[in-house]
Amino acid sequence: MAMLTDSEIAAMGTAPISTEPYWSEDYFKLEAKNLFAKVWLFAGREIDLPAAGDFFVKEILPCKASVLITRADDGRLRAFHNVCSHRQAKVVFESRGNAQRFACRYHGWGYNLKGELKVVPDEAKFTGLNKANCGLTPVAIDSSNGFIFINLDPHPAQTLKQYMAGIDDRLAQHAFAEWTSGYRIQCDIPVNWKCVIDAFQETYHLSFAHANSVTDRSTGPGNPLGHPIGFEIYGPHRMMGIWGNLEHKLSPFEMFAVMNGGVISQGVADTARNAVKRHPNWQMDVHGLFPNYFIDTAPSFFITHEVQPISAGMTRWVTHATFPPAKNAAQRVSQEFSVAAYRDTAVEDISILSTQQQAMLSGAKTHIQFQANEVLCRHFIATVDRYARGLAGARANA
Repeated sequence: MAMLTDSEIAAMGTAPISTEPYWSEDYFKLEAKNLFAKVWLFAGREIDLPAAGDFFVKEILPCKASVLITRADDGRLRAFHNVCSHRQAKVVFESRGNAQRFACRYHGWGYNLKGELKVVPDEAKFTGLNKANCGLTPVAIDSSNGFIFINLDPHPAQTLKQYMAGIDDRLAQHAFAEWTSGYRIQCDIPVNWKCVIDAFQETYHLSFAHANSVTDRSTGPGNPLGHPIGFEIYGPHRMMGIWGNLEHKLSPFEMFAVMNGGVISQGVADTARNAVKRHPNWQMDVHGLFPNYFIDTAPSFFITHEVQPISAGMTRWVTHATFPPAKNAAQRVSQEFSVAAYRDTAVEDISILSTQQQAMLSGAKTHIQFQANEVLCRHFIATVDRYARGLAGARANA
Protein backbone atom coordinates (compact mmCIF):
# COMPACT_ATOMS: atom_id res chain seq x y z
CA MET A 1 0.00 0.00 0.00
CA ALA A 2 1.33 3.46 -0.92
CA MET A 3 1.89 6.26 1.55
CA LEU A 4 -1.10 8.53 2.14
CA THR A 5 -1.09 11.63 -0.04
CA ASP A 6 -1.82 15.12 1.29
CA SER A 7 -5.27 15.02 -0.30
CA GLU A 8 -6.01 11.64 1.32
CA ILE A 9 -4.93 13.00 4.68
CA ALA A 10 -7.15 16.06 4.22
CA ALA A 11 -10.06 13.81 3.24
CA MET A 12 -9.97 12.25 6.72
CA GLY A 13 -11.25 15.56 8.04
CA THR A 14 -9.97 18.62 9.83
CA ALA A 15 -12.74 19.29 12.35
CA PRO A 16 -12.00 19.28 16.09
CA ILE A 17 -12.60 16.00 17.95
CA SER A 18 -14.78 15.81 21.06
CA THR A 19 -12.98 14.96 24.29
CA GLU A 20 -15.97 12.96 25.58
CA PRO A 21 -14.70 9.54 24.37
CA TYR A 22 -11.54 10.19 26.40
CA TRP A 23 -13.30 10.56 29.77
CA SER A 24 -16.87 9.24 29.58
CA GLU A 25 -17.60 6.18 31.72
CA ASP A 26 -20.54 5.28 29.48
CA TYR A 27 -18.32 5.40 26.40
CA PHE A 28 -15.76 3.18 28.13
CA LYS A 29 -18.48 0.57 28.73
CA LEU A 30 -19.29 0.63 25.00
CA GLU A 31 -15.60 0.14 24.18
CA ALA A 32 -15.37 -2.87 26.47
CA LYS A 33 -18.55 -4.45 25.07
CA ASN A 34 -18.31 -3.65 21.36
CA LEU A 35 -14.57 -3.28 20.78
CA PHE A 36 -12.34 -5.25 23.15
CA ALA A 37 -14.80 -8.14 23.34
CA LYS A 38 -15.09 -8.32 19.52
CA VAL A 39 -11.67 -7.85 17.89
CA TRP A 40 -8.38 -9.73 17.79
CA LEU A 41 -6.11 -8.73 20.68
CA PHE A 42 -2.39 -9.30 21.15
CA ALA A 43 -1.71 -12.05 23.69
CA GLY A 44 2.00 -12.95 23.44
CA ARG A 45 4.67 -14.40 21.15
CA GLU A 46 4.95 -17.96 19.92
CA ILE A 47 8.46 -18.14 21.39
CA ASP A 48 6.79 -17.86 24.81
CA LEU A 49 5.34 -21.37 24.23
CA PRO A 50 8.10 -23.47 22.68
CA ALA A 51 7.12 -26.88 24.13
CA ALA A 52 3.98 -28.93 24.73
CA GLY A 53 2.47 -28.00 28.08
CA ASP A 54 3.94 -24.49 28.13
CA PHE A 55 1.31 -21.94 29.13
CA PHE A 56 0.75 -18.38 30.18
CA VAL A 57 -2.29 -16.47 31.45
CA LYS A 58 -3.39 -13.30 29.68
CA GLU A 59 -5.60 -10.80 31.49
CA ILE A 60 -7.87 -8.73 29.23
CA LEU A 61 -8.52 -5.91 31.68
CA PRO A 62 -11.43 -3.99 30.07
CA CYS A 63 -13.43 -7.24 29.73
CA LYS A 64 -12.41 -8.57 33.16
CA ALA A 65 -11.36 -11.76 31.36
CA SER A 66 -8.56 -14.14 32.27
CA VAL A 67 -7.43 -16.31 29.34
CA LEU A 68 -5.27 -19.43 29.61
CA ILE A 69 -3.06 -19.88 26.54
CA THR A 70 -1.13 -23.10 26.03
CA ARG A 71 0.58 -25.30 23.50
CA ALA A 72 -1.19 -28.65 23.60
CA ASP A 73 0.51 -32.01 23.16
CA ASP A 74 -0.48 -32.00 19.48
CA GLY A 75 1.62 -28.85 18.99
CA ARG A 76 -1.37 -26.56 18.46
CA LEU A 77 -1.92 -23.29 20.26
CA ARG A 78 -5.10 -23.27 22.33
CA ALA A 79 -6.81 -20.66 24.48
CA PHE A 80 -9.53 -20.97 27.11
CA HIS A 81 -11.29 -18.76 29.59
CA ASN A 82 -9.50 -19.38 32.87
CA VAL A 83 -12.74 -20.32 34.62
CA CYS A 84 -13.63 -23.67 36.16
CA SER A 85 -16.94 -25.22 35.10
CA HIS A 86 -17.79 -26.16 38.70
CA ARG A 87 -17.98 -22.99 40.77
CA GLN A 88 -16.41 -20.43 38.42
CA ALA A 89 -13.08 -20.13 40.24
CA LYS A 90 -9.88 -19.47 38.33
CA VAL A 91 -8.23 -22.72 37.34
CA VAL A 92 -4.67 -21.41 36.91
CA PHE A 93 -3.12 -18.90 39.31
CA GLU A 94 0.44 -18.89 37.98
CA SER A 95 1.27 -16.33 35.28
CA ARG A 96 3.19 -18.92 33.21
CA GLY A 97 4.72 -22.37 33.41
CA ASN A 98 4.51 -25.90 32.05
CA ALA A 99 1.87 -28.47 32.94
CA GLN A 100 0.39 -31.71 31.64
CA ARG A 101 -3.02 -30.86 33.07
CA PHE A 102 -4.72 -27.98 34.84
CA ALA A 103 -6.39 -28.59 38.20
CA CYS A 104 -8.68 -26.12 39.94
CA ARG A 105 -7.40 -25.38 43.46
CA TYR A 106 -10.93 -25.00 44.83
CA HIS A 107 -12.34 -28.52 44.35
CA GLY A 108 -9.77 -30.29 42.21
CA TRP A 109 -11.57 -30.46 38.87
CA GLY A 110 -8.89 -31.34 36.31
CA TYR A 111 -8.59 -30.46 32.61
CA ASN A 112 -6.16 -31.66 29.95
CA LEU A 113 -4.20 -29.42 27.55
CA LYS A 114 -7.12 -29.50 25.11
CA GLY A 115 -9.42 -28.09 27.78
CA GLU A 116 -11.37 -31.31 28.25
CA LEU A 117 -12.67 -32.09 31.74
CA LYS A 118 -11.00 -35.33 32.86
CA VAL A 119 -11.09 -35.38 36.68
CA VAL A 120 -14.07 -34.74 38.96
CA PRO A 121 -13.49 -35.75 42.59
CA ASP A 122 -16.46 -37.61 44.08
CA GLU A 123 -18.05 -37.66 40.63
CA ALA A 124 -20.73 -40.16 41.62
CA LYS A 125 -22.40 -37.57 43.85
CA PHE A 126 -23.21 -35.35 40.82
CA THR A 127 -26.56 -36.05 39.20
CA GLY A 128 -26.60 -35.92 35.41
CA LEU A 129 -23.12 -34.42 35.08
CA ASN A 130 -21.90 -34.55 31.47
CA LYS A 131 -18.14 -34.05 31.53
CA ALA A 132 -18.06 -33.64 27.76
CA ASN A 133 -20.06 -30.43 28.14
CA CYS A 134 -18.02 -29.10 31.07
CA GLY A 135 -14.63 -28.47 29.53
CA LEU A 136 -12.89 -25.11 29.64
CA THR A 137 -14.61 -22.51 27.45
CA PRO A 138 -12.51 -22.07 24.30
CA VAL A 139 -11.27 -18.71 23.03
CA ALA A 140 -10.39 -18.08 19.38
CA ILE A 141 -6.61 -18.04 18.88
CA ASP A 142 -4.23 -17.63 15.94
CA SER A 143 -0.82 -16.14 15.19
CA SER A 144 0.74 -13.80 12.65
CA ASN A 145 4.49 -13.28 12.20
CA GLY A 146 5.09 -15.11 15.48
CA PHE A 147 2.70 -12.90 17.47
CA ILE A 148 -0.26 -14.62 19.17
CA PHE A 149 -3.71 -13.04 19.06
CA ILE A 150 -6.98 -14.01 20.74
CA ASN A 151 -10.60 -12.98 20.19
CA LEU A 152 -13.15 -13.15 23.01
CA ASP A 153 -16.06 -13.20 20.58
CA PRO A 154 -17.36 -16.81 20.40
CA HIS A 155 -17.99 -16.23 16.68
CA PRO A 156 -15.39 -13.71 15.39
CA ALA A 157 -16.58 -11.65 12.43
CA GLN A 158 -13.17 -12.09 10.79
CA THR A 159 -10.31 -14.54 10.84
CA LEU A 160 -7.01 -13.13 12.06
CA LYS A 161 -5.69 -13.28 8.49
CA GLN A 162 -8.59 -11.13 7.31
CA TYR A 163 -8.20 -8.77 10.25
CA MET A 164 -4.45 -8.28 9.66
CA ALA A 165 -4.69 -8.02 5.85
CA GLY A 166 -1.93 -5.80 4.49
CA ILE A 167 -0.12 -4.91 7.68
CA ASP A 168 0.92 -8.54 8.19
CA ASP A 169 2.87 -8.35 4.93
CA ARG A 170 4.54 -5.14 6.09
CA LEU A 171 5.54 -6.78 9.37
CA ALA A 172 6.83 -9.87 7.53
CA GLN A 173 9.73 -7.75 6.25
CA HIS A 174 11.27 -7.74 9.72
CA ALA A 175 13.35 -10.43 11.42
CA PHE A 176 11.29 -11.03 14.57
CA ALA A 177 12.50 -14.62 14.90
CA GLU A 178 16.07 -13.33 15.43
CA TRP A 179 15.04 -11.00 18.26
CA THR A 180 14.51 -12.95 21.46
CA SER A 181 16.33 -11.03 24.22
CA GLY A 182 14.06 -8.49 25.85
CA TYR A 183 13.57 -5.90 28.55
CA ARG A 184 10.14 -5.19 30.03
CA ILE A 185 8.72 -2.01 31.56
CA GLN A 186 5.20 -1.73 33.02
CA CYS A 187 3.27 1.02 34.74
CA ASP A 188 -0.28 2.18 35.38
CA ILE A 189 -0.95 5.72 34.11
CA PRO A 190 -3.92 7.80 35.37
CA VAL A 191 -5.21 8.64 31.91
CA ASN A 192 -7.58 7.24 29.28
CA TRP A 193 -6.05 4.50 27.13
CA LYS A 194 -6.59 6.43 23.90
CA CYS A 195 -4.39 9.27 25.16
CA VAL A 196 -1.54 6.76 25.52
CA ILE A 197 -2.17 5.38 22.04
CA ASP A 198 -2.16 8.89 20.59
CA ALA A 199 1.22 9.62 22.17
CA PHE A 200 2.83 6.73 20.28
CA GLN A 201 1.44 7.53 16.83
CA GLU A 202 2.58 11.09 16.20
CA THR A 203 5.95 12.87 16.19
CA TYR A 204 4.62 16.40 16.66
CA HIS A 205 5.67 16.24 20.33
CA LEU A 206 9.29 15.15 19.78
CA SER A 207 10.88 18.61 19.80
CA PHE A 208 9.08 19.55 22.99
CA ALA A 209 8.28 16.57 25.22
CA HIS A 210 11.55 14.85 24.28
CA ALA A 211 13.85 17.84 23.97
CA ASN A 212 16.22 16.32 26.54
CA SER A 213 16.24 12.72 25.30
CA VAL A 214 15.63 12.63 21.58
CA THR A 215 17.32 16.01 20.89
CA ASP A 216 18.46 16.04 17.24
CA ARG A 217 18.22 12.31 16.56
CA SER A 218 14.76 12.59 15.00
CA THR A 219 14.83 16.28 14.11
CA GLY A 220 17.29 18.34 12.12
CA PRO A 221 17.79 21.41 9.90
CA GLY A 222 15.84 19.78 7.09
CA ASN A 223 13.06 18.64 9.40
CA PRO A 224 13.04 20.74 12.59
CA LEU A 225 9.71 19.32 13.83
CA GLY A 226 10.46 15.70 12.98
CA HIS A 227 7.71 15.26 10.42
CA PRO A 228 7.21 11.55 9.65
CA ILE A 229 8.38 10.10 6.35
CA GLY A 230 4.80 9.07 5.63
CA PHE A 231 1.68 7.24 6.74
CA GLU A 232 -0.08 4.08 5.60
CA ILE A 233 -3.55 2.79 6.49
CA TYR A 234 -4.53 -0.91 6.52
CA GLY A 235 -8.21 -1.10 7.46
CA PRO A 236 -8.28 -0.42 11.22
CA HIS A 237 -4.47 -0.55 11.42
CA ARG A 238 -1.89 2.08 10.53
CA MET A 239 1.82 2.66 10.00
CA MET A 240 4.17 5.63 10.23
CA GLY A 241 7.77 5.93 9.03
CA ILE A 242 10.02 7.80 11.49
CA TRP A 243 12.56 10.28 10.11
CA GLY A 244 16.14 10.25 11.40
CA ASN A 245 18.81 12.95 11.28
CA LEU A 246 21.84 11.95 9.18
CA GLU A 247 23.83 14.78 10.79
CA HIS A 248 23.30 13.66 14.38
CA LYS A 249 26.64 13.64 16.21
CA LEU A 250 27.07 10.56 18.36
CA SER A 251 28.54 10.95 21.83
CA PRO A 252 31.56 8.73 22.57
CA PHE A 253 29.47 6.21 24.46
CA GLU A 254 26.76 6.27 21.82
CA MET A 255 29.44 5.55 19.23
CA PHE A 256 30.60 2.54 21.25
CA ALA A 257 27.01 1.31 21.58
CA VAL A 258 26.25 1.76 17.88
CA MET A 259 29.40 -0.13 16.91
CA ASN A 260 28.27 -3.06 19.07
CA GLY A 261 24.76 -3.71 17.95
CA GLY A 262 22.89 -0.49 17.37
CA VAL A 263 20.77 1.42 19.84
CA ILE A 264 17.29 2.82 20.01
CA SER A 265 18.65 6.35 20.31
CA GLN A 266 21.19 6.27 17.50
CA GLY A 267 19.23 8.34 15.01
CA VAL A 268 19.20 7.03 11.45
CA ALA A 269 19.27 3.26 11.37
CA ASP A 270 22.16 1.43 9.75
CA THR A 271 21.92 -0.01 6.26
CA ALA A 272 22.11 -3.68 7.31
CA ARG A 273 18.57 -4.35 6.07
CA ASN A 274 18.12 -2.22 2.98
CA ALA A 275 15.01 -4.23 2.10
CA VAL A 276 13.05 -2.24 4.67
CA LYS A 277 14.88 1.07 4.24
CA ARG A 278 12.37 3.05 2.22
CA HIS A 279 13.87 6.55 2.55
CA PRO A 280 17.41 8.01 2.95
CA ASN A 281 16.47 9.24 6.43
CA TRP A 282 14.52 6.15 7.47
CA GLN A 283 14.98 5.38 11.17
CA MET A 284 12.14 3.03 12.15
CA ASP A 285 8.53 2.10 11.41
CA VAL A 286 5.70 2.40 13.91
CA HIS A 287 2.97 -0.19 13.28
CA GLY A 288 -0.29 0.48 15.10
CA LEU A 289 -2.27 -2.76 15.38
CA PHE A 290 -5.85 -1.92 16.27
CA PRO A 291 -6.95 -1.52 18.92
CA ASN A 292 -4.12 -1.37 21.47
CA TYR A 293 -0.78 -2.75 20.29
CA PHE A 294 2.25 -1.19 18.62
CA ILE A 295 5.27 -2.83 17.02
CA ASP A 296 8.09 -0.37 16.29
CA THR A 297 10.74 -1.89 14.03
CA ALA A 298 14.32 -0.96 13.17
CA PRO A 299 17.31 -2.99 11.89
CA SER A 300 18.76 -3.94 15.28
CA PHE A 301 15.74 -4.07 17.62
CA PHE A 302 12.00 -3.79 17.94
CA ILE A 303 9.85 -2.18 20.61
CA THR A 304 6.27 -3.12 21.48
CA HIS A 305 3.64 -1.24 23.43
CA GLU A 306 0.51 -2.86 24.81
CA VAL A 307 -2.06 -0.40 26.12
CA GLN A 308 -4.88 -1.90 28.20
CA PRO A 309 -7.60 0.24 29.76
CA ILE A 310 -8.34 -0.52 33.41
CA SER A 311 -11.07 2.10 33.60
CA ALA A 312 -12.04 5.25 31.72
CA GLY A 313 -9.27 7.10 33.52
CA MET A 314 -6.60 4.46 34.21
CA THR A 315 -4.38 2.57 31.74
CA ARG A 316 -1.84 -0.22 32.06
CA TRP A 317 1.07 0.27 29.68
CA VAL A 318 3.47 -2.64 29.07
CA THR A 319 6.43 -2.20 26.76
CA HIS A 320 9.19 -4.53 25.63
CA ALA A 321 12.47 -3.57 23.97
CA THR A 322 13.69 -6.67 22.17
CA PHE A 323 17.11 -7.42 20.64
CA PRO A 324 19.05 -10.34 19.24
CA PRO A 325 20.77 -12.29 22.06
CA ALA A 326 24.02 -10.51 22.96
CA LYS A 327 27.07 -12.41 21.73
CA ASN A 328 29.53 -10.63 24.01
CA ALA A 329 29.77 -8.10 26.82
CA ALA A 330 30.06 -5.15 24.44
CA GLN A 331 26.76 -6.02 22.78
CA ARG A 332 25.10 -6.41 26.18
CA VAL A 333 26.36 -2.98 27.24
CA SER A 334 25.02 -1.55 23.97
CA GLN A 335 21.60 -3.01 24.68
CA GLU A 336 21.59 -1.80 28.29
CA PHE A 337 22.46 1.69 27.06
CA SER A 338 19.63 1.49 24.56
CA VAL A 339 17.09 0.47 27.21
CA ALA A 340 18.24 3.29 29.50
CA ALA A 341 17.80 5.81 26.68
CA TYR A 342 14.37 4.40 25.89
CA ARG A 343 13.39 4.50 29.57
CA ASP A 344 14.26 8.20 29.74
CA THR A 345 12.06 8.89 26.72
CA ALA A 346 9.19 6.89 28.22
CA VAL A 347 9.39 8.78 31.51
CA GLU A 348 8.98 12.05 29.62
CA ASP A 349 5.83 10.71 27.94
CA ILE A 350 4.39 9.40 31.21
CA SER A 351 4.98 12.66 33.08
CA ILE A 352 2.86 14.55 30.54
CA LEU A 353 0.21 11.87 30.05
CA SER A 354 -0.36 11.79 33.82
CA THR A 355 -1.69 15.36 33.65
CA GLN A 356 -4.14 14.89 30.78
CA GLN A 357 -7.09 13.19 32.45
CA GLN A 358 -7.53 15.79 35.16
CA ALA A 359 -7.30 18.54 32.56
CA MET A 360 -9.96 16.89 30.39
CA LEU A 361 -12.26 16.28 33.36
CA SER A 362 -12.08 19.97 34.26
CA GLY A 363 -14.27 20.74 31.25
CA ALA A 364 -12.13 23.74 30.35
CA LYS A 365 -11.88 22.42 26.79
CA THR A 366 -14.41 20.25 25.01
CA HIS A 367 -12.49 19.43 21.81
CA ILE A 368 -9.08 18.27 20.60
CA GLN A 369 -7.39 19.99 17.66
CA PHE A 370 -5.54 17.46 15.45
CA GLN A 371 -3.22 18.66 12.69
CA ALA A 372 -2.16 16.88 9.48
CA ASN A 373 0.79 15.11 11.09
CA GLU A 374 -1.56 13.68 13.72
CA VAL A 375 -3.61 11.94 11.04
CA LEU A 376 -3.10 8.52 12.65
CA CYS A 377 -4.71 9.85 15.84
CA ARG A 378 -7.69 11.02 13.80
CA HIS A 379 -7.95 7.69 11.97
CA PHE A 380 -7.66 5.80 15.27
CA ILE A 381 -10.38 7.68 17.17
CA ALA A 382 -12.74 7.38 14.18
CA THR A 383 -12.12 3.61 14.08
CA VAL A 384 -12.67 3.28 17.84
CA ASP A 385 -15.92 5.20 17.51
CA ARG A 386 -17.24 2.91 14.76
CA TYR A 387 -16.65 -0.12 16.95
CA ALA A 388 -17.90 1.47 20.17
CA ARG A 389 -21.16 2.41 18.48
CA GLY A 390 -21.52 -1.03 16.89
CA LEU A 391 -21.03 0.26 13.34
CA ALA A 392 -17.87 -1.65 12.40
CA GLY A 393 -19.16 -5.20 11.93
CA ALA A 394 -17.58 -7.67 9.57
CA ARG A 395 -16.50 -4.97 7.15
CA ALA A 396 -14.25 -3.11 9.60
CA ASN A 397 -11.20 -4.19 7.59
CA ALA A 398 -12.67 -3.35 4.18
